[in-house]
Amino acid sequence: MISDKENIRAKVSIPGEVAQRWQNLMNVLARELEVPCACIMKRSGEELEVFSVSSTEQTLCRYGQKIPGTNSLDGRTADTALLHPSLRYYLGYPLLWPDGDVFGTISVQDVQENTVADSKNWLLEEFRHQAEQDLLILQQQHALRLETEQRKLAESELTNFTPKEFHSLMNAAHAVLMHRKFKVSARIIFDEACKMTGATAGYVALLNDTGEENEVLFLEAGGLPCTVDPDLPMPIRGLRAESYHSGKAVYDNDFMHSQWTAYLPAGHVDMKNVMFAPLNISGRTVGIIGLANKDGDFTEFDATMAEAFGEVAAIALRNSRTLDELDETNRKLEHFNEALVNREMRIVEVKQEVNSLCRELGRDPVYRVGTGD
Repeated sequence: MISDKENIRAKVSIPGEVAQRWQNLMNVLARELEVPCACIMKRSGEELEVFSVSSTEQTLCRYGQKIPGTNSLDGRTADTALLHPSLRYYLGYPLLWPDGDVFGTISVQDVQENTVADSKNWLLEEFRHQAEQDLLILQQQHALRLETEQRKLAESELTNFTPKEFHSLMNAAHAVLMHRKFKVSARIIFDEACKMTGATAGYVALLNDTGEENEVLFLEAGGLPCTVDPDLPMPIRGLRAESYHSGKAVYDNDFMHSQWTAYLPAGHVDMKNVMFAPLNISGRTVGIIGLANKDGDFTEFDATMAEAFGEVAAIALRNSRTLDELDETNRKLEHFNEALVNREMRIVEVKQEVNSLCRELGRDPVYRVGTGD
């Protein structure tokens, strides 16, 4: 069975400019490591398919060639006979998606043992890192496209609301664009949700890394006394668990006489009524908006409005996380580019030193470094 993650990955295509950059990397690898073949292979089910291969006179594999990948997905070993009957040397690494799943492999091959490639395996590692940064950026771009589609869908749904409701939702949507920090935009969205539903108390919380508890971003008691220890854990249980599991808004208009009060900690503010609306991203609930103490009863229309604000909050959360990931990616790329340039400069210096020694010994230079040599 194909997982949701694999379905999403299948939609992340490798654009032409990235494919060309990988082709150039393979050509450089083959030249610098003095091998007849360097290639990137992409996982396709239980097989590996040659996606990019160096342009050399002696080709050990061809574009589109497929081999069983069960024993080769770690990238470090391969059934050499499946690649080419003459292959005697293989050096490779796995290529990974940002979450650690296997994209494929990056490797070099030769028909004989190759000590040059062994001594320069750091270059293969550097190019693997660059290819994985490309995968990270492509996945982030795909996430941004999904976010844009969701935003357009949310905007189209706004046409079904009254001018007052439309204005409130637009204020919430505007917060997504103006504030990259989710805690700031979430507070604005929460306040708008309170205005439209009549709630006077509540909170916004996100699912923690273990998926077992909420982490509260902020809590609004509505002016009522609340002596609950803010450091107490907030497990996914009670009425909010119903919202997490269904991915829909749920409410109870007689909360203090319901079964759910068994889960309230000592000192919790009294709540006449309660509503929870989920924050859903890619079909998974990752947070919750809690609303409470409306003067009257919560209605189905309130639930619809709360779900709409939950959708806007989910977009804000995805937007904030994606921007943070892009910042981190840019920092890594800058560091990688700086390291690569320094390495290239050092290689040129070493070649110039070797050429100078050759001249001192009365021999011809062995490297073509530039017009000065």
